[in-house]
Amino acid sequence: MVAWPGRTVTGRTRPTFRVDRLTWLSLASGIDLGDFRLIDRALVNINEDREVRYWTAIFRCTKAQLVAAIAAVGTKPEWVGAHLKRAKV
Repeated sequence: MVAWPGRTVTGRTRPTFRVDRLTWLSLASGIDLGDFRLIDRALVNINEDREVRYWTAIFRCTKAQLVAAIAAVGTKPEWVGAHLKRAKV
């Protein structure tokens, strides 16, 4: 049996694309993440609304929880994420 490009020997097609995390978040949560590709992901900035929406979607928390985590550990996303995980447990 000959396997054509894009098909396996059984005839089923292989997945042709992968969904990145932002696309998955926008599809799963219904949040419009259109301009989030322009966000600086090195620091968590709570002074801009679009960045607050981005980080609350990434960390799955509220704005108050995000502000409290930044006040406790700083603005590094790794630190904020770890703090929020510890708070949820």
